[in-house]
Amino acid sequence: MDNYDLILNRLANEQSDLELFQKFTNYVQEKYLKQIKSDQQSLQAPVKHLETFINTVEGIIKIENTKNERRLNNTIALDSVGISTASVAASLLTENSETILQTLLSSNANPSPRINPGCTFLFSFTISIFLGLLSVIIVWQGWLKNKS
Repeated sequence: MDNYDLILNRLANEQSDLELFQKFTNYVQEKYLKQIKSDQQSLQAPVKHLETFINTVEGIIKIENTKNERRLNNTIALDSVGISTASVAASLLTENSETILQTLLSSNANPSPRINPGCTFLFSFTISIFLGLLSVIIVWQGWLKNKS
């Protein structure tokens, strides 16, 4: 509408007969501008409701993301406890597994049996995995008790 008025004023300066254009301008200002203002007012209420809905959904999404991040952090912490415990146990057992197995398998008849290296590896691996899982269960139970 502003561009139309600008062109109309430019043409009026050239001293043309612009009465028809002036009538059109008045008609448009009376009818269409009122209608546009009315439409704008009637559409503002639904927009506010949509903005509220969008903000609510964004809040829910942020809460869910926070919960997922917390779960991920807890999972990483539990896995770290298990892996570190299993690593320490494996390194300690590797050095002493043959001695431990000889002590467990020795009897009065055969005091020091020969131990297969595969058995020492299997023994170290099994015990370290068991201790890692046990530490994860203990820490997890501790967290569950702290939550309640």
